[in-house]
Amino acid sequence: MNVSQVLSLGLCGLAINGQDIGGFEASAVDEGKWASPELLIRWTAAGAFLPRFRNHYVRKGRKEFQEPFMYVEWFNQYQGGKLPEPQNLYRMVLPICKHYIELRYRLMQLFYDAMFENSLSGLPISRPLFINDPGDQSLYNDKEAFLDNEFFVGKDLLIAPVLDPEEPSSLDKNYGKRDVYVPYGSNWYCFMNNTMPLTAAVEGGTTIRDFDASLNLEGDHLNFIVPMYVRAGAIIPMIELEQYVGQLNKEGKPNPITLNVYPGNSGKYTMFLDDGVSRSSAPKMPDHSGWDEEANDEYRRTEITNSYDEKTKIREIKVDRVHDGYKPKFETYFFVAILHDPSETKGSSGCLKSVKVGGQQLQQLQGGDNLNASLSNAWYYNQSINISFIKVFDNSANMTIMAEYF
Repeated sequence: MNVSQVLSLGLCGLAINGQDIGGFEASAVDEGKWASPELLIRWTAAGAFLPRFRNHYVRKGRKEFQEPFMYVEWFNQYQGGKLPEPQNLYRMVLPICKHYIELRYRLMQLFYDAMFENSLSGLPISRPLFINDPGDQSLYNDKEAFLDNEFFVGKDLLIAPVLDPEEPSSLDKNYGKRDVYVPYGSNWYCFMNNTMPLTAAVEGGTTIRDFDASLNLEGDHLNFIVPMYVRAGAIIPMIELEQYVGQLNKEGKPNPITLNVYPGNSGKYTMFLDDGVSRSSAPKMPDHSGWDEEANDEYRRTEITNSYDEKTKIREIKVDRVHDGYKPKFETYFFVAILHDPSETKGSSGCLKSVKVGGQQLQQLQGGDNLNASLSNAWYYNQSINISFIKVFDNSANMTIMAEYF
């Protein structure tokens, strides 16, 4: 019920909401001393994409533990290392929960932008499908069932968590598979977490049958325990992993944003930057009604557009500051990751012939380390994941990046 509850509350204007993951009640199994490992995994993996996110319970003799790491550690400490059956499920709790918690932190800019947008427009952070795709009439008819078990973070990242048990004893016997519906009017790419090449796009209006989101750690399957899809042409910001928000800046290090640009003819994104602490970053209103008196417009609003011309084979990415009341202290550059469709033609330099920023052609480097160390705009192609990475120094309010394809 948490997903449908969060979506409903968001529509009612209460955008910052979530749940206490793991719950307070005793488990029906395991003598009631902890939440079942499968429940905690699924609850954490779904909750990682909802606005308010925490694992919380009250011990007081009702539960022995609920933290993900304790599903092995508690038994090491108090049971001589003997895990209950199925033991492999207990061992999966920590790596799976860790993966999706870390992914949430890397997507923190996306959540922050959605929260900032909520303060301006009232749009919820986690959105039911019809908010972003109101023209898809099937959402009001035969696809209505997907409205309370799928949702968006912002407008282009689709999350379809598994909400039913997969144990063989469960009544529906889905064994961790579920159907995923991608709305009509756009093509959709399965989210690969920039660790694998994109697969072919799925046409909007398609129901993807029996997506395998089962609980196992074989190969790269960890990335697919939560089915996720991205709209073609979308721009999804990601940052480097931190153990807490603002860690790298607190250590005097930059945490540059990577703008992930997905294949498609067009897309746009609005990004908000501020110091993450001060109330002075809030936008001023003419009459200040209902707003903090300390609001002083100390934020940066950047409009990012992505367009592809099939005739010239040029992708144009514009990055324009439309409100510039804040300057990052440590981040003097950002990255643009151009994800390539598997059908794109490759040449000697990958899928791109050349890259220009502000009309100036950039040097192509070999390897990510060389790009990170570069003191000027440059790019490189990562063949193993089929992505072209561009480093751009943030020294102009208006920038145009031109990527020419083979």
